Amino acid sequence: MAKEKGVKKNVKLKDLKHVPMWHEKLPPELETRLRAVWQSLGILGSRTFEHVETNFRYDKHPEREIAVWEGIERALREWEAKRGQFSRRQRERKFQQLLEQSMHATRSRLLTSVKA
Repeated sequence: MAKEKGVKKNVKLKDLKHVPMWHEKLPPELETRLRAVWQSLGILGSRTFEHVETNFRYDKHPEREIAVWEGIERALREWEAKRGQFSRRQRERKFQQLLEQSMHATRSRLLTSVKA
């Protein structure tokens, strides 16, 4: 379903346009930051770093997206520090919650969500 001026319509898969890759390679600083987040989250362990990095190369402003992921990682760490160790399943659920909030929230709301 595609949305055009508030109207939903069906779109055939063959009619979807390929999104351009904005970056041949991420700058070394961004690659380092992304690798640190990828390693820390662990939840993304089922995906290789190269797969994750490729997704960020499609982003026009990957530094903004990496900052969001750093916020998620920081909020998750703070949540863990306040509540102690918990199961992988609990961690994955909290990660999903933070990820969803990041899509709909301002950065400050994401970082303060740990208090909830």
